Amino acid sequence: RSLGLNISDKAVFEGLESGVWQARFELVRKNPVVIFDGSHNPDGMKYAVECIKSYFSVKPVLIMGVMADKEYSLYGDMLKNVSELIFTVTPDSLRALDCKDLAECFMQKGLKAVACESMNNALKLAADYSKERNLPIIVLGSLYMYREFKEETEKIF
Repeated sequence: RSLGLNISDKAVFEGLESGVWQARFELVRKNPVVIFDGSHNPDGMKYAVECIKSYFSVKPVLIMGVMADKEYSLYGDMLKNVSELIFTVTPDSLRALDCKDLAECFMQKGLKAVACESMNNALKLAADYSKERNLPIIVLGSLYMYREFKEETEKIF
């Protein structure tokens, strides 16, 4: 409008309502609820945790993979009150932290964590766990996982 374009309020609201910011607390499926959020640093994780608390009254199943050069040791304390179980994966990057190391880091903080050798395996396990307990699935961490996550989600659900 400041540039002289005549755009109605309705068009502005419809545009904002239909906009999607991929990989940022993105609702990928509704049944079961599956969300991807590329929270790959402490600030991003802080906001992801706030969103989880805001949108869900239950503790979701998490899938998570991170880069070894990030401050992942902080995430266990941040996720303590919002996670039912965390399935860890190794993102497709030379900088990735191994899924076993991430699971061990979470378990040292008192969280239930299971290392998974692939995104496919993590999604299958999370889907089974989610179905049994009617819980949402939230995938957090590196944006390097997004492509594989989307491909495997289409195969599994």
